[in-house]
Amino acid sequence: MLEIGAVSAALLGAAAYGTGDFIGSRAALRLSTFSAVAIAQTVAMVLMLQHFLTDGGAMPTGALFSASVLAGLAYASGLMLLYHGFAYGRIGIVAPLCGLFSILVPLAGELLVGEGTTEWHLIGIALCCLAVVFIAGSTRDRNGRLGFSVRLGVMSGIGYGVADLCLGIMPAEAASGALLTTRSVAAMTATALLCWSLARRSAIRTAEAEGAGPPLAAILDAGRPRFAVRLHHGVLLAVFAGVFDMLGHIGYVSAAVAGNMGVAAALVALFPAVSVILAILFLNERISRNQAIGFACSVAGVFLLAE
Repeated sequence: MLEIGAVSAALLGAAAYGTGDFIGSRAALRLSTFSAVAIAQTVAMVLMLQHFLTDGGAMPTGALFSASVLAGLAYASGLMLLYHGFAYGRIGIVAPLCGLFSILVPLAGELLVGEGTTEWHLIGIALCCLAVVFIAGSTRDRNGRLGFSVRLGVMSGIGYGVADLCLGIMPAEAASGALLTTRSVAAMTATALLCWSLARRSAIRTAEAEGAGPPLAAILDAGRPRFAVRLHHGVLLAVFAGVFDMLGHIGYVSAAVAGNMGVAAALVALFPAVSVILAILFLNERISRNQAIGFACSVAGVFLLAE
């Protein structure tokens, strides 16, 4: 197992991830998914720059730089899918599936580089597969579409897993530089998608305004005060999401460079527990019996994979 300090860092990273993802999804509801991720990642990038300057580490070069860029693209994709899934799907389905697949990807990476598995690992993998069956087939989404939350949970977990796999190979001296690169790429990716979305929306509104005339302008004017309040709250939530997100990544990388990458990923992958608890407390989301069984299997499987 990892040393106590590394375990603590990984668990704190899981708590920060879970809280940040929940807050970010609330920001996505008030703004848009692209807007929430762009703001959150820009905040995380600025904070990561300060951490990098204080840490005095080195920027990754060559293959390590390429891995950092790939991590940024994968993480931006995973985060946007997760925010969207949390905002419009069921957190009790999206979160555990994301956590499961975020650990299975780094585990697969370890197997490819020749690190062996134990009997406990095989049992853990079996429990994770059982968890997917229970969670994915549990209930319909609150929007009535079966599979929406499942798809976003799986795809976001793959994005997270690829990012964690790339960051987990970083040497200690390049860890902070890799995080800064990853954050920068994620922020630029989300901002580019946001600009594309705004340009597309502006073109649609222009076309509608030309055909609708004064009545449309009156409707837009009437809705501005309420929109301003939602915008203000959404921006604040996105800022806090960025802070927690950066703390989560620092926790993961700190644990990974101090011990085994797969173990660190397994412990950080417990973040869905935090998101689900927050959903129950603040959104009154109900968890079905199958979801609870699946979640218990996922937790047990993750701990066995950490052996």
